[in-house]
Amino acid sequence: MDGLTTRAVAREAGWSAGVLAHYFDNREELLLAAFRLVFDEAMERMQDTLAAQLDPTQALTSALLQAVPVNTRQHTEAIVWFTFLGLAAGQPALRVEAQVRYGLWLDVIEQAVQAVYPDRRWVKTEARRIARVLVSHVDGLTVQTIFDPQGLPIQRLESQLRECIRVTLADAASRRSPEGPSN
Repeated sequence: MDGLTTRAVAREAGWSAGVLAHYFDNREELLLAAFRLVFDEAMERMQDTLAAQLDPTQALTSALLQAVPVNTRQHTEAIVWFTFLGLAAGQPALRVEAQVRYGLWLDVIEQAVQAVYPDRRWVKTEARRIARVLVSHVDGLTVQTIFDPQGLPIQRLESQLRECIRVTLADAASRRSPEGPSN
């Protein structure tokens, strides 16, 4: 997004640069607002998906599919997300914002993982570990899709995500003891 300027955004939005400058002091503020919007929209889709599914494994899968670029909108969101992360890596205030948002995303996925095994007494960190594995896989698939959409078409992306979920949940199930450790 090196070519991203407040002037270019204003032109695309049909606004004057002065109007846009009233709301955003600089490119970083504009990107932060875009990041928050993208995050909030993706989270809303994930939560709606989780609420609508009866099967917890399907709900987890559907929620994670909301974060990968399986359509034009989610592809654009992914570009905004990773552009922001690149900027945040060098700016402590933005890094904190990214950490907070990732934490919220992990919370939602962790709860979805726990719903897959509702009778399990979870070790405090196990569901979070599984959520991190799944989110890391989503990040990797997303990066691959952004840079090589023909090399990782949507059907293959979805298949690889489903396989990761299957393997990760099977691993979690194999670690379960009959009485299960308590929190």
